[in-house]
Amino acid sequence: LNDETTSGREAPDGSREALVESREALVESRYPVVGGSCRYMFEFAMEDAIRDFKVGMQSISNYEEYLKHQIGERSDTFVNRLFGRYLVEEEEVWAPISKFVATELASKIGESFVCNVMSAFPNNPVAQGFAFEMLFFARISRGQRGVVVIDRNKEEHEWGKFIVKDLELRKRHEWSSNTKICLKPKAWNQGGYDAVLVVKENQKQLVRFVQLTKSVHHDLKLRY
Repeated sequence: LNDETTSGREAPDGSREALVESREALVESRYPVVGGSCRYMFEFAMEDAIRDFKVGMQSISNYEEYLKHQIGERSDTFVNRLFGRYLVEEEEVWAPISKFVATELASKIGESFVCNVMSAFPNNPVAQGFAFEMLFFARISRGQRGVVVIDRNKEEHEWGKFIVKDLELRKRHEWSSNTKICLKPKAWNQGGYDAVLVVKENQKQLVRFVQLTKSVHHDLKLRY
C-alpha cells in the first residue's frame, strides 16, 4: 500500500499472521476514504487520495449537470474519479466511490444528491445509514433552515446552518468570534460521535457532540 504498506517489514512479533492482520487493518482503515478504487487503495497515500478527490470535486463546473451525467464519466469531457459502477441485484448502479466522497458531495450539492444515493440502495441498511449521515451534513450546510431538532418533549430547536469542515484530532483548531462550524471526523472508526458543532457568537459559546443513527434503539458509548 505504497509508503503506508507493511510490505517488506517484519511484524512486531515476527509472525506472518500478525503481518496479515496489520495489512487487513490498513485496508480497512483506508476503505471509507478510497472505497472501491483499487488504484487509490494500493497505489496512493491517503493524503494524496483525499487531495485528488477534492480536486475532482473542484473541477465540477455544474453539480446539477454532473448528477444527470451530462458532464463526468458518462460524458466525453471528464475522467471520473468520484463515482463507480456497482452490481445491485443484477442491476448496474452508479454510486459514489466511498463514504468520504459521498459526504463531501452531499455538503456541496445538498439533499437532492442524498436522495439519489438512497434510491440506488433501498434495501441496504449500511448504505442507508451512510446516507442518513450524508443527509445531516447536506442539511446543516445547505438546508433552508439548517438542522431542526425535535426533543423528547416534542419541542423544536433550530440549530441553523453551519460551515462543514474536517476534524483532525491531532491538530489544534482555533476560530475567531462569530463562528458556526460543524466538524466532520475523518477517522473511519470514530466512536461516540459523528459531528461536533462549535458556536462562538457574541456571548454564546457552545460545543455540541452529535451522534447520528436511524436505529430505534441505540446506546451512546460515553467512554469516547
